[in-house]
Amino acid sequence: MNNLRCLPVACLFLFLFFMVGSGVAQTLDLQKLDALLIQVQAYDWGASREPLMQYTDLERAAYQDPAMVRLVEKKLLTLLKSNASLAAKQFVCQRLSVIGSEASAPTLSKMLKDEKTADMARYALERIPGKKITDALHKALGSSRGLTRIGIINTLGQRAEAGSAAALIKLLNHSDPAVVAASASALGKIGTLAAVAALEQALPKMKTDLLPTALQAMLQAADKLAQTGNASAALTLYKKLQAPDYAAPIRAAALSGQVVTDQAHSQEILLNTLQNADDNQKSMAITLLSRLPAEVKMAPFAALMSRLPAELKVQMLTALAVRGDRSVLSSAVAAVGDADTAVRIAALKSLSALGDASTVSLLAETAAEKSEDEKKAAQESLYLLNAPNVDEAIMQAIGSAGGAVKGELITAVGERNLASATPLLFAAAQDENAGVRLASIKVLGQTAAAGDLPAMIDLLLQTKSEKEQNEAVTALTAVASKIADPDQRAELVLARLAQVKDESGRIALLRVLGRIGASPGLPVLRAALKDKSDEIQVAAIRALSDWPGSEPIDDLKAIAEKSAVSRNQVLALRGFIGLIKNDSRRPEAQSVALFQQALALAREDAEKISVLSGLGELNSLAALETALGCLGSSGLHNEVGAAVLKLGRKLWSQNPAPVKAAVEQVLNMVDNPVLIADLNNLKARIK
Repeated sequence: MNNLRCLPVACLFLFLFFMVGSGVAQTLDLQKLDALLIQVQAYDWGASREPLMQYTDLERAAYQDPAMVRLVEKKLLTLLKSNASLAAKQFVCQRLSVIGSEASAPTLSKMLKDEKTADMARYALERIPGKKITDALHKALGSSRGLTRIGIINTLGQRAEAGSAAALIKLLNHSDPAVVAASASALGKIGTLAAVAALEQALPKMKTDLLPTALQAMLQAADKLAQTGNASAALTLYKKLQAPDYAAPIRAAALSGQVVTDQAHSQEILLNTLQNADDNQKSMAITLLSRLPAEVKMAPFAALMSRLPAELKVQMLTALAVRGDRSVLSSAVAAVGDADTAVRIAALKSLSALGDASTVSLLAETAAEKSEDEKKAAQESLYLLNAPNVDEAIMQAIGSAGGAVKGELITAVGERNLASATPLLFAAAQDENAGVRLASIKVLGQTAAAGDLPAMIDLLLQTKSEKEQNEAVTALTAVASKIADPDQRAELVLARLAQVKDESGRIALLRVLGRIGASPGLPVLRAALKDKSDEIQVAAIRALSDWPGSEPIDDLKAIAEKSAVSRNQVLALRGFIGLIKNDSRRPEAQSVALFQQALALAREDAEKISVLSGLGELNSLAALETALGCLGSSGLHNEVGAAVLKLGRKLWSQNPAPVKAAVEQVLNMVDNPVLIADLNNLKARIK
């Protein structure tokens, strides 16, 4: 193929013309074909399929030469008449389904008389075109019995030839219900007027268990009529199949067929169904709203919603939302006040697509005042509203709203990331309502720009509760991160810290310095460790514990070792452990050594448990041995077991003996059933 690509286009055309014109048959090695057919003849199930694949490749070489294809067909038919295995004959029938002609009819017809070969013969006959094939099937139908007869009926149905209808119609009165069912299904696939008439005539005589098959056949026939251009007959049949005493799935499918076939009257059909049909049909009608042309307005359908039961109202609201036709907004808004909770929730959800700026207040009020499910639905729609002027409406409403409603609007500002609302948020952060202040501070972390950092510092220093201060520290840190240079982030905070005398304000700014983690802040925090105020010392320890890198690790270790204040020791040790765990770039041997130091300093189980969780994230035998050393603490057996399990799963393939010994050691001491089962599973994997 690569050589062909190098040929000029004209030369390539001449080459292809020569190959086709001279006859592809010249490329078919007949001797090789005969040799392969001998191998095919001996093929049986379970043997290598290589000869079959080689034959198929060789067969393709004959496709451009009709005479050669007929020669290959003749050879295959000869093989079918031989004592070849059933597996070989099945393969040959598969190939005849591709290249076979009417010449195959006599041989394949004989195979229909043997139950062992009937199915494989039908496989080929079903796919080979031609009147002789059809005649052969009709002839075989008359003399066949049992499953073979049903198989032939199915084949005639798959061929869907109008000329087969007469033979199948006669079988609708057969004494065997299976034959009647197969014949009805086949007639449905043929789908001629004669087939439909016969099915309609036979329907009243059908036994109850045959009715679903017959109705499904009539539905399929209606579809066939519609596809072949006989829309009038199809519509007549679709209407008949919507009779109230027929099964709901049949009636629903018939309504669907009617709407798709009669697009000119589809709106009228669905409106009539919603006004007059039962709930099953109404449900299908609502489903079919999505099939209506885009220009069809939904207002007439929405107007019918008040007549529907709650379940169908929910379905209607969902369908209207999918259509996105805002002309039905008033109906959706009215449904927000429905007596049924599910309807109210569906209405609120629909407003995400149907709502506009006028629904902002409704959604915010619902989110603030209603139950959890309605609150969530209202919030989601408020966040997703995409109509014009919605953002402006939200910001305008913030100015006049109060309490919880104002809080919901502010949260929506954050969800919609409305940076233009930042001035409003700074004002709302001074609101008398604590919830509004808290929501504003939180959202400012998203919307405020780097240039707003001084205002964020002011806001932090003005917070009125510990909860607000915590939120302001987080928000200020997020805004500071928008400044590219970490040192510059810290400089603004440090400049303000130097001016602040209030202890609460200094504590808040120290916490921010720790979160920012820029080098200019480190000396200040170290100095704060020696402050005369105990609370400033604690704030400095916490700030160093929050440091994003490992730089303060020695400071925290020193406090944990030497501080005379128990609280400071505990906080520093926890910070020390946290910094060990947070630095994944450190060599594992160093981390293990640091964890060992932490264990030596730990006085409480809480710190030891934290160390064990960190050890479990490592991948070394030293970490495993360190974890086992904690078994002496009676309250930590399960925690040690969990660490050993995590480490063992990573280490056992390269270190089976020590891991198995560690697992056995902890198994004698843990009492958590799930942990015991997991440890035993790990032990079983270790050979």
